[in-house]
Amino acid sequence: MWNDRSKINKQIYGGHNMLKSMYSGISGMKANQTRIDVIGNNIANVGTTAFKSSTAKFQDMLSQNISDATAPTATQGGLNSQQVGLGVQLSSIDTVMTQGTLNSTGRALDLAIDGDSQFFMVSKGPSIYGDSTLQVSHRAGSHGITDQSLANSGSEMMYTRDGSFILDQQGNLLTSKGYRVLGYAVTNDDNGLAPTSKSPSDIGAFDMNFKLGPGTQLNGYKFTLGTISAGTATSADIDTASKTIVVNGDFTTDSTLTADQVTSAINKGLSGVGISQRVTAYNPPHKYDNVNTKAISGGSDATAPNTVSLAGFTFKFTEGSGLNGYSLELGKINQSGQTTASLITSGTKMIKINGDFLTSGNVSIESLRQAINDALKTNGISQTVTVTGQESTLSQLVTKADNAGTKQSAPGGTFGTSPSITFGMVSSGTNLLSNTGATRSYSADGTKGSQLNGYTFEISQDSTKDAATAPAVSIDASSRKIKVVVSTNTTSGSTVADSNTISTAINDKLYDSGIQDVQVTSVGSATTSGSVTITANTATSNTLGVDLASPSTVNLNGLKITLPKGVDFNNTSIKIVDIDGPDAVNFVPATATTGTPVQEIQISSNFRDPNVDITHLESLINDKLKTYYSASSLSDSQSVNIQGSPKAITGLDSNSIDGGADLKAPVQPDKPVFGMNFTIGAGSALNGYQITIGKVTSGTQTSAKVDEASKTISINGDFTSGTLTTTEVQRAIASALKDKGIDQTIKVSSAGAITTLTGIPSDEAAGGTPIESLDADGNVSFIDGSKKPKAFDGTLKSLKIPDKIKIAGTDTELKVKSFSIDSTGVINCALEDGSTAAVGQIALASFKNPEGLQKLGGNLYTKSANSGDAIVKSGLETKGDDNSKGFGQVLGGMLELSNVDLAAQFTDMITATRAFQASGKMINTGDEILQEIINLKR
Repeated sequence: MWNDRSKINKQIYGGHNMLKSMYSGISGMKANQTRIDVIGNNIANVGTTAFKSSTAKFQDMLSQNISDATAPTATQGGLNSQQVGLGVQLSSIDTVMTQGTLNSTGRALDLAIDGDSQFFMVSKGPSIYGDSTLQVSHRAGSHGITDQSLANSGSEMMYTRDGSFILDQQGNLLTSKGYRVLGYAVTNDDNGLAPTSKSPSDIGAFDMNFKLGPGTQLNGYKFTLGTISAGTATSADIDTASKTIVVNGDFTTDSTLTADQVTSAINKGLSGVGISQRVTAYNPPHKYDNVNTKAISGGSDATAPNTVSLAGFTFKFTEGSGLNGYSLELGKINQSGQTTASLITSGTKMIKINGDFLTSGNVSIESLRQAINDALKTNGISQTVTVTGQESTLSQLVTKADNAGTKQSAPGGTFGTSPSITFGMVSSGTNLLSNTGATRSYSADGTKGSQLNGYTFEISQDSTKDAATAPAVSIDASSRKIKVVVSTNTTSGSTVADSNTISTAINDKLYDSGIQDVQVTSVGSATTSGSVTITANTATSNTLGVDLASPSTVNLNGLKITLPKGVDFNNTSIKIVDIDGPDAVNFVPATATTGTPVQEIQISSNFRDPNVDITHLESLINDKLKTYYSASSLSDSQSVNIQGSPKAITGLDSNSIDGGADLKAPVQPDKPVFGMNFTIGAGSALNGYQITIGKVTSGTQTSAKVDEASKTISINGDFTSGTLTTTEVQRAIASALKDKGIDQTIKVSSAGAITTLTGIPSDEAAGGTPIESLDADGNVSFIDGSKKPKAFDGTLKSLKIPDKIKIAGTDTELKVKSFSIDSTGVINCALEDGSTAAVGQIALASFKNPEGLQKLGGNLYTKSANSGDAIVKSGLETKGDDNSKGFGQVLGGMLELSNVDLAAQFTDMITATRAFQASGKMINTGDEILQEIINLKR
């Protein structure tokens, strides 16, 4: 042992017994210089994407024994060995593989791995698109690249955590230094089969040929018809359980359905269930006759018409259409006795009602109901009426004159005669009057009255005045006397005033005194011989005279009616008794007797017309008045006057009766549908509906669907097997109508045999093989990214994001509008038609000893003898052993920053610097000691 150490010491120190501390200082300076180099590199890369810092670690060198350790003895305890260290040496430079901070950039091609010690896989060498170039094993416990395939690929495999990728002009996904990013091609098919992109065999169905694009997703699928009725939107239902493509559309003879529409519908349906394989339809589809009936029409339910009102009553009719268009109207509204009704069917249809509507309580509910129902029965109308409400009298159509009117009468006279009053006369001188009195008469011409009742006439003579002087008349209202003085001096030859002169003088004075309703028509003259002396004499007053007065003016439904003076209209009723008859006037009683007043004036006219001729009515009343009383007994001024305009009389007719309908069956369908006849029951609920064949697919359960929006009754059933019966169809329709609350019936009968559709379903598709997103020529095909794709994880390929993506099996290419990378590393491209294409999955790798990786610069690593082989993450839906749960997520739009901790690096730099300085100081101290030794020799 000692010999070995001696040899080592001689090798280290040249065999000279020099100061060991100097050599320790030299080793310390060397070691700390290396540490400072590591720190400097760390600080320099503090901004480098995904940079991993390094740490320099030291260990001491061998120590020289001055004395060995001894074991304890009976007389002495044991002793430790005495050793002097010979310096320090570099133990290791380790890479710190902890994850740096993740920073958002928003750039689609910037990626970061959320997890330590995991790397993107990149290669230097040719593009790899083939399926067998870089083989990856995903057997349990083995997830690496085979050495043979790596050697044959001509690629140099490298690893990086720097996800700041770029694209070249071909769309290849590269690192910033141009190295190719590796990953898996993806598919929507079975990723356990070889992706040879073969199409299944063509299939024929319902006169169409269907060409299927490459892929396995449609293997085993067959084509069949679904809903075929008129107006059906073209669509396809994809039944993944039974592997059936059900085509719906308007397959009637009048439709314009095309193969292109069928193609579009099928591919849309396939995309909806995650099948990216495409189908192309050729040849026009088969068109079927007698798929549906015409719209049902003409049916009606038994419904009652609307309720109407009239004169306070409400009229409700039973079900039926016989009264549609009729209205109720009042006719004779003063008809006494029984209420009656009649139907007017020509022209404007109406139910005319006559009764005493002017007297409250004279028209009852029962009388109205009975009258109308009798009239309906007489005219063959089976509907009847019920009446509710209470009579509303037409009070505006009746008025009555008051008691203010009086007929005229003169004192001592009666109506129609000319009474007189006698004034006593006495003689003067020898000549006597042959008649002993003169009379004053009152006319019967309408000027009689009571203003002179109680007056006394005094007549005297004045012989001092010439007889030619007019008689003097004075009226004393306080003593109620009228004095007449007649001049009688005839000396000059004048004649005493005659009766006319005296009458004129009296009447003038009466008029001037406001007594205008009485006139003196004559004063009798005495027969005389010689001179006549008239002496005054007082006559007894006559109190039989009355003033002439008329009833107050009355108003009747907007008409102002003025009644004449001198005719007895007291308590006379004036009524409108017929509101739509010809102009007519009747007096009650019809003929006058002495002193009999008029009880009623009944007026008829068409008062529904606002232009009633009131002048004509006025003339009729006055004519009737002259007939009622003798025309000779009336003056010209004794007539009726009418002014104004009649008001519109409301409540005389109802609204039109409408909405009633009789129970009636519609027009029956004129042709069978798929061999079935339909008989529609009475009612209107099914008006506008079509009966049509709906879903015809094999295995379809017999049912019916009532669509209230489109007004169709669709019959669904298996029209391919020939087992469908009319009984099943009728039962299904009845159930569907009941569910919708439709009580109208549909009976189904056979018009022969129910049509059986042949040629459906088609044969099953077979022979398709998987299609992958990236083929051996570097072409990118459409794989539906919206449905979770599967990775072909047995082979690594150079990934790319192209400008266009081709739809396999077609000539269609869709432009890529944008792209994104999800957390599993799948690259998704948004295409111009709105779909999403998955073009590949980025591969990840890890190592058992990631710190053993060899740095290549440029943020790249390569495996070393101590790092172990790369452990490759399995792709989506792998067919091998899935180890993907041990890997972190790929974060798009983010980059990993350097994990260098500047504070720690500065601290380490200070420590290393001081250690370096101290080691140098050790050498200086050793030099000083040696100098002293040399000086001793001198």
